[in-house]
Amino acid sequence: MSHLKTIVAATDLSTPSRHAADRAARMAKTHGAVLTLVHTLGSTALDDLRRWLSDSAAAQAAVEADARDRLNALALELGQRHGLDVRELLVTGHAVEAVTQHAVEAGADLVVTGTRGAGFFRGVVVGSTAERIARRSGRPVLMVRHAPHEP
Repeated sequence: MSHLKTIVAATDLSTPSRHAADRAARMAKTHGAVLTLVHTLGSTALDDLRRWLSDSAAAQAAVEADARDRLNALALELGQRHGLDVRELLVTGHAVEAVTQHAVEAGADLVVTGTRGAGFFRGVVVGSTAERIARRSGRPVLMVRHAPHEP
């Protein structure tokens, strides 16, 4: 990984994924790379929301607006802290597919994702989202568990 030009960071906006996004921003700064944060709204969660609420279009728009605002806030925070122009991508669908597809489309040299304990059963039987991204991606994947302290 001598020179990185494009980095894709998957984020669910949780604390572990914020650590990963910060690590990705530090690496992007060091290498002069383009950084894109990818957040996926799970389509099944939105379908569940539609069934529970009568005004599903308004509810879906509110969920999407909230996610877009939170993603934008993270991108602005990282951009200001590290002196970068951080791109954002909000998609609806399956997280693993969305991240790996965007990594291919963007020609990513690296995909960065956070990890968090999924529990023994889920970790052994299903695997975490980060592990599934690593298995499905044709790109190198860096899985970050802790907050970075240096590039």
